[in-house]
Amino acid sequence: MKNQLSNLPEWPSMLVSDEGQWTQVYCQHDTYARLVAAEFIRVFLLMFSLLGWLFCLAHPEPLGFLALTAITGFLIYEKSPLIICMQLFPVDTNVIFELSRITINGVAYDISPKVDAQFRAGAKYLDERREQHVRRLDRSGKMSAMCLHKVRYRKVEMVYGGNIVPIAVVSDEDRAAQLVYALQEAWNTSRVFHSKQEQRSHTDVLE
Repeated sequence: MKNQLSNLPEWPSMLVSDEGQWTQVYCQHDTYARLVAAEFIRVFLLMFSLLGWLFCLAHPEPLGFLALTAITGFLIYEKSPLIICMQLFPVDTNVIFELSRITINGVAYDISPKVDAQFRAGAKYLDERREQHVRRLDRSGKMSAMCLHKVRYRKVEMVYGGNIVPIAVVSDEDRAAQLVYALQEAWNTSRVFHSKQEQRSHTDVLE
């Protein structure tokens, strides 16, 4: 039996309102800047846990040792900054397509029925210099999982006429492609709503 492919990815979510005649694409994700911030938080927490170990050694207590062991074990896990980032401060990307405008992360852009919008991904978030800097900081001497995660961040943008509007920075090529696909589907659906609205208006004029 052949596996059936879903029309839309599970991430991001896409909502369609027939009554309100709008479509929405929404997702939560990490970004490079917030991941770097989470790494600083991780270092701070490791220093704090070190003080906790010194205190526990001076005042032994079984529960304290268990708690510190769990906390320290989590913090030394390579991907703990990514978990901290997603749990404490993920980025919300919210794009709403209406009949006459597109609202991207709270900023509205008027649209014309004569101009088509295209969505694209693929451009790296880090330029060559910054990518080489990230690679040099990788203490493993090879591409660790976190180093690989950082250099894979991609930009997702809208091309509208002569304008290029940034939408999001997502973690890799696959996620970027999923977001672009959902955005294009939402845009196409909003244009169907626009065509129906024009047909209604034309019918009302004839009547």
